[in-house]
Amino acid sequence: MVRSLFLGFVANFLLLAALAAGDEDDYQCSGVYEYDASRKGNLSSPLYGKRPQYPINLYCQYELKAPDGHRIKVTFKDFDVDVSSRCTQDQLAIYGKNYHGLLGTFCGHELPRPILSKENEIVLIFRTDFMKGGRGYLLEYESGPNMPRSAVHPTILRKIYISAQNYANDYERLVAAVATWLQQSLEREK
Repeated sequence: MVRSLFLGFVANFLLLAALAAGDEDDYQCSGVYEYDASRKGNLSSPLYGKRPQYPINLYCQYELKAPDGHRIKVTFKDFDVDVSSRCTQDQLAIYGKNYHGLLGTFCGHELPRPILSKENEIVLIFRTDFMKGGRGYLLEYESGPNMPRSAVHPTILRKIYISAQNYANDYERLVAAVATWLQQSLEREK
């Protein structure tokens, strides 16, 4: 009985290894890819448009750099990255300069809203797991010295829930507490 279980494990392992070996010719990211964001450009996931699905087991890092004093705007044109709870399997994460501040983590099939950096550099990291995913993504980037925030829709990075327990009979105090919290949060982002 134990021998047959072991042989079943070995057979399953060898099958999975053979399936993974079939992807050896797939694109693999190596190093950090740098892009000049002083000009408008496009960036896509590996093999986007060339295959129905992006490769497995990827870790791709891209740095977009614009001139000092500029901000970078990222607009998604197509997006299909395997959906999972909290994007723990496949994901595209966008960080500020030197990885300071997560601007968003994305997966799924809906186009993310445009992203606007606070500084002149952003880092994009595309991670995939060992299972097949989606088409991938295609995004457009551009930069400018006076890129208005109003041109970009805010992305919700976290939700908060406020309890009215301490303010049961004092609605005005509750509204004031929420307003103070929002103001402090916005000041911390500057």
